[in-house]
Amino acid sequence: QITWNGRDSQGRNLASGKSGLIGVQALGVDQPVQVSQVVNTIELEALKRNYSIVLGVSDWSSRRERKSLEIMLEKGVEGVIWIFKGQRPSPSLLKTIRDYGKPLVFMWKEWEAAPYVVNDQERGVYVGARYLLDRGRRDIAFISTPSADNQHSRLRVQGYLEALKEREGLKSRHVVVEGYT
Repeated sequence: QITWNGRDSQGRNLASGKSGLIGVQALGVDQPVQVSQVVNTIELEALKRNYSIVLGVSDWSSRRERKSLEIMLEKGVEGVIWIFKGQRPSPSLLKTIRDYGKPLVFMWKEWEAAPYVVNDQERGVYVGARYLLDRGRRDIAFISTPSADNQHSRLRVQGYLEALKEREGLKSRHVVVEGYT
């Protein structure tokens, strides 16, 4: 049984001009584990600040992406966090968000269309490799996606090699494997 506590959040939100909602658009939460972890972290941080998230999952469908964005904007989200790894959002969707006057932040991809948050690929792998080396590990294989046409892979390999370079005698023993399985 649910009892009403007398709080009318919709009325309060209407009066204040704030919805307490943040839109989060993702390609799919079943893809890489990181997406679900990022969405979970966004929600936890939002809750700390008395916000809730409205999650849209497009599953690589531009129609679903547009529909979920329309729902977010109709619900009055105060901003949109867009998590994408491959394809970029269409210019018409970006225009829609701007027409509503909502702030937009991209995650995981650098793009001049809006502010973005990305991982420091080189530093992250450097810290991980140093962690292993500091604990006495010496035979470490680094497995990476091909770095020839992937800037993030190149940065990760650089971080790994930098950690090895700081240790005498390990430069010639390292193994870097690039490719897909």
